[in-house]
Amino acid sequence: MYLRTFQGHNGPVICMALDVASRSLFTGSSDHSIKKWDISSGEFIQSMKGHNSSVTQIALKNKILLSTSADRRILFL
Repeated sequence: MYLRTFQGHNGPVICMALDVASRSLFTGSSDHSIKKWDISSGEFIQSMKGHNSSVTQIALKNKILLSTSADRRILFL
């Protein structure tokens, strides 16, 4: 079994989305941010902000990332 830990959020991770094509993992947290990770290396790639509350859902379709939050907004990233 292979186990990898992704650390970097300042709060609990609430949601995630996997992009197999780009080998990326997106995580949403109570720290109001979305982080992008390389699933092969576990390396942190990018942090995205825009929500004013916990990120509650992430969806990925055709290279468009959508996120919802407890701030009642939907963001297109």
